Amino acid sequence: MEKQIPIMVSWKEAAALRESGELLGFADRIICPVVAIHGEYDPHPVDGVKLSLRNKFKDFIMYTLGKCGHSPWKEKHAYQEFYEILGKELEE
Repeated sequence: MEKQIPIMVSWKEAAALRESGELLGFADRIICPVVAIHGEYDPHPVDGVKLSLRNKFKDFIMYTLGKCGHSPWKEKHAYQEFYEILGKELEE
């Protein structure tokens, strides 16, 4: 039986899934386009995230926002660009 994709997990559980490689394994079931909006100061290094996701998804776009950490939708220097990108991607 195929393992269910968890709907809600804690940060601790997400870290364990990431560390085990299981988190990226769930990506095999995703067939829609994937867009990542990532802050350049996010604790998860941009290049590592980009490489991992680009290798997993056929239709993948990644945006990197400057002066931004892990929460671009609420960060002073990034929220406007975040919402512009989000709006553009949702229109397509």
